[in-house]
Amino acid sequence: MACLISLLSWLASCAIYAEAAHGRPPRGNHSKRTDPDATPIYEVAIGLYDQNMDVLWESATADPEDWGTGPEQFGWIKYAYPLCPDSPDDCDGVTEYIGGSKVWNAEGGNNLFNYLETQQVAIPASFAQKVRSIRITVKTPDQDHYRVLYNEEWVHNKGKDWPSGGWSEDKPAPTIEYPSDKVKPGEPLHLSILDSLDGEINGGRIVALWLGFRSEPSCDPGNGDHCCYLKDANDDLWDTSFYDGDNNCWMGAPSYRCYQEDGSAWSSGDRAHFINFEGSLVGMTDGKPISIHFDDHVQSSIPFTNSYVQTEVDSDDMISRDGCNTVCEFISGDSEWVESKWQSAIGACKVKQSKVLAASGLGPVSISGYGRISGFKLMDSGPDYFGQQVWKDFGGTNGGNYFEGGAFKDHFKQQEWSIMSGLAELTSSDSSYSSSSAFAIRIRDIAVAWGPKRGDGAVLINAPYRQLDDDSDSNTPASLWDIKTPGAWVDAADGPNLLGDNSQMQFAYLHHADDTVKISASGVTFSGITALQGNVGSVIELGNYGDGLRTVGDRINNVLENCLIDRLSIHRIVHSQGGYDGNGGVMGSRTCPNGVQFKEITVKNVDIPELSGANTVGQLFAIGAVKKDAPFCDGTVYGHVYFHKLNFYHWRINVNPSMESKFFGQQGEHVTVDDIAFYDRHEETEEGKLDSAVQIFDSPEHYYCVCATSEGADQCWDSSGPGRGAENMFYEDVHVNAIWFPYGPAKSLTKSIFV
Repeated sequence: MACLISLLSWLASCAIYAEAAHGRPPRGNHSKRTDPDATPIYEVAIGLYDQNMDVLWESATADPEDWGTGPEQFGWIKYAYPLCPDSPDDCDGVTEYIGGSKVWNAEGGNNLFNYLETQQVAIPASFAQKVRSIRITVKTPDQDHYRVLYNEEWVHNKGKDWPSGGWSEDKPAPTIEYPSDKVKPGEPLHLSILDSLDGEINGGRIVALWLGFRSEPSCDPGNGDHCCYLKDANDDLWDTSFYDGDNNCWMGAPSYRCYQEDGSAWSSGDRAHFINFEGSLVGMTDGKPISIHFDDHVQSSIPFTNSYVQTEVDSDDMISRDGCNTVCEFISGDSEWVESKWQSAIGACKVKQSKVLAASGLGPVSISGYGRISGFKLMDSGPDYFGQQVWKDFGGTNGGNYFEGGAFKDHFKQQEWSIMSGLAELTSSDSSYSSSSAFAIRIRDIAVAWGPKRGDGAVLINAPYRQLDDDSDSNTPASLWDIKTPGAWVDAADGPNLLGDNSQMQFAYLHHADDTVKISASGVTFSGITALQGNVGSVIELGNYGDGLRTVGDRINNVLENCLIDRLSIHRIVHSQGGYDGNGGVMGSRTCPNGVQFKEITVKNVDIPELSGANTVGQLFAIGAVKKDAPFCDGTVYGHVYFHKLNFYHWRINVNPSMESKFFGQQGEHVTVDDIAFYDRHEETEEGKLDSAVQIFDSPEHYYCVCATSEGADQCWDSSGPGRGAENMFYEDVHVNAIWFPYGPAKSLTKSIFV
């Protein structure tokens, strides 16, 4: 009975006081943008064929009954993500933009990228074993041709791009083999389509075409499982809660609840000691599995998270106690809203400490389906949180999430933002997953769109800095499969951040101005990743700035090891001058001096295409440590930063970097790089070693390799062998033991240097 009362109380708080989830006072009447989600401008069609090239299904001629959300029906979900939501056609990325200036137009001209359109095709799973080829047609809005990029491949028309045209026009069109040596039946496909005119690529627009095979959630409410099936495309949950008693599901928009000092629920007349802002999944942390499934076109504007803000207030001081109790009267609905009284109360209520925690007891979690979790409404609600817009040139969202002292009014909006911006922020110590699955948390198929500014990923899984409130260990693995992150144009909106050891991310399409592929735990693997990168962060960020990593004993023993990235295709990159501090790169590690060791990290099969000058690369590699007072560092040197056995194999960089790469440290702060390889030393032949090397193209016919020495640099290798090399990587305040790259006579082909 106690559990039933608690549940009903929680449901009531969600249903009645949902407005408190987005802060008090109530939202202002400022003008808000309209999410440009239904304005696609490209006409795309596909056909699926069997091994005999017989038609399995063609979208242009499909029966109306073929379309729907059932397991044997097809879905087509389209959205637009302009860099300038208010004025998509007037958006130069320099004076008109969201985020920061020159983030998506760093070099001018064709470097500008300001429009992303996504078209997701949901295919019945029963087709996965039948399909052998896929034909695609694209009719562009105003160009005569288009280019198709699929992983590292340019899918071309005998060396040319494809003519724009609809399905019935019978023009030459690309056909993709499926499955292939890199994609198995049932695995998704991610393509990028760009405009082409007279053989020149227009870098300004991309159509992301995603083809995936439906999955059906496995959930048993009779066993106590929480089965949340979101079907209403007209309800984004922003002003509501989701309750399905028959399927044991209740998800409320994040909301406030007050508690007494002993942890029991507060009611009018009690003494409030905690004022908590609780995430949408806190009410389902009973150890039972949670399955959240989106129907096509359904979206949530609230986060799915078990994180919450715990604000401990001063309940002894009389003035503070009265103020805090009045706050609770308002957020519980016991008092009629009076603005002046609210302002007085939040100023009188004194805070002891306020911190973000994660509710313990989360069972195995699955989130699936071709819907999306969107941060657009949150980003557009900046005036409700910070008193101004946050879309453009605003850094106040990164204000931290731990505070001591002051009044409740000082930090509660910042803390609300910490919860609301974690669109998929989950922390779990569940161990029951091992009996049925290799992962405690599984997210597949969905899009996490319009990532908000927060100084981290909107997808944040098992972060040690989201401490579970029972002090249990959240070091459990997670799986991301076919996840997409369109619309993260702004800075401080990172790619998915997996901080549980042995986590995986497979088949992701990631669009970020800031750090995109984040290696933040040991044993993690990333494969089949497509990236669109802006000029704030690194494409690959090694080590989460050395901050918030898992510790082994003393902080100096932080170790991140045995990680793999395989098949990273960077279809669009706008990099220049190493970003905001000169330390960004395709491979970067802006690491605070926190005594971190990086060991056995392999990054292979990385590709950047040349697109008529649209793609630009500053530094290819920027590996090292930043100053103790750099962003995200706390001003203290905790210990030596050590990079050991980093391997970079089979890179094809078809854009000549504008800067030399570097290993770097800071004067007086120790950084060591040791045993770093830019080709596969296990290869025994000249051809094999060069094929495995990092190849950097300065023309379509000529490449050179990494040359990390000034001594005899002419012996470094290019596509013709030794004799024309030049140093292209330098050292800045680091200790170096061994760096391996093609060098010298053909018989040796290696260079090990000791500095």
